[in-house]
Amino acid sequence: MIIIRLFLLTILMSLIVNCSDHEEVDRADWPEKLTFGVIPLEKPDEIQQRYAAFAQYLERKLKIPVEIYVPNDYTSVIKEMKEKRIDVAEYGAKSYITATQEANAKVFAKKVYLHGEDGYYGLIITNKSSGITQLSQLKEKKWAYVDGESTSGMLVPNAYFYAEAKIDPETYFSEIHYSGNHETSILMVRNGEVDAAATNNNSLQFGVVKGLWRLEDFNIIWQSLWIPADPIAYRNDLPISLKQALQDAFIHCDDQKALQAIHMTKFVSANPIEYEFMRKLVEFNERRNIQQ
Repeated sequence: MIIIRLFLLTILMSLIVNCSDHEEVDRADWPEKLTFGVIPLEKPDEIQQRYAAFAQYLERKLKIPVEIYVPNDYTSVIKEMKEKRIDVAEYGAKSYITATQEANAKVFAKKVYLHGEDGYYGLIITNKSSGITQLSQLKEKKWAYVDGESTSGMLVPNAYFYAEAKIDPETYFSEIHYSGNHETSILMVRNGEVDAAATNNNSLQFGVVKGLWRLEDFNIIWQSLWIPADPIAYRNDLPISLKQALQDAFIHCDDQKALQAIHMTKFVSANPIEYEFMRKLVEFNERRNIQQ
């Protein structure tokens, strides 16, 4: 009799667990459509195509339509989240810090790239044929940033210029360009439109994979310290159930085809502390601007 009771109890507990596992999520306060913003590391139309499969994965998991939004500049992603037209976004570290200040963004995940790393390095590159191999050779030369909200494309190299190299890029270079994305910056160097540019090792490698250039086309004349991977952040005023569902969908994504299309192997959990060093760099840059 005792064995039978234990057997029945086990079955009952199993049923309870299974019911709770399949309990319907309360979507009463969810938006009719989820908008996922992505900063333009490459050309926006190409990013739209690459993220299409991941949007379909999110739709299957969340059971609501998902739209990918990729503007021509980083600031628009922040602005759209501030105006509550974006629910979740992939930022760079610098643009994420701005989004926490202006758009109530909170990081919950970060990318792990195809090479297995959850971070990257900022680079300064020149054309191999130019013979330029050090910063001192770039005085009165043409320079390219990516965007004012770019981490490796502006924030990190500027910290190096002002704090370590002791130069003011506004007066050191003969021309300063803002390319809008890393791919364009690298192409500008390769094509001789500028003498040097700020970028990162991931963007440089992605272009090799796409057949846009060869690593042998460039000199890497400076490399930064480690930069944490691109953060994924939601608007912190979203319903709790939606935030939990987003975290589950990203962290447990098993659609390898969708992940590979966006140049990564998986998402892992992340928290704001991991980006605190980037916040310090932003504050340093802001103090420097006030002092000028």
